[in-house]
Amino acid sequence: MTKEAFVKGTVTTKKGKEIVVAGTHVFNVVACVAAITLVIVMLQWWRTGEQPQLEIVLCLLPAVMGGSYNVVKWLQTRR
Repeated sequence: MTKEAFVKGTVTTKKGKEIVVAGTHVFNVVACVAAITLVIVMLQWWRTGEQPQLEIVLCLLPAVMGGSYNVVKWLQTRR
């Protein structure tokens, strides 16, 4: 991964403060949604006993793993 973000955008709050939104922020949001969806799919599997479709799990796992990697890197830089 490069040090510079691929996508950058700024959001101005009501108080006039500018917040920079980078591509990693968007990726982390997608990873969180994927993790929540994966938990819901696993809960449905546990309740009904019906196995989830493999395509759903294969689509969600890379996003969860990539998001976990980004969270670990973010926590390491916050020290």
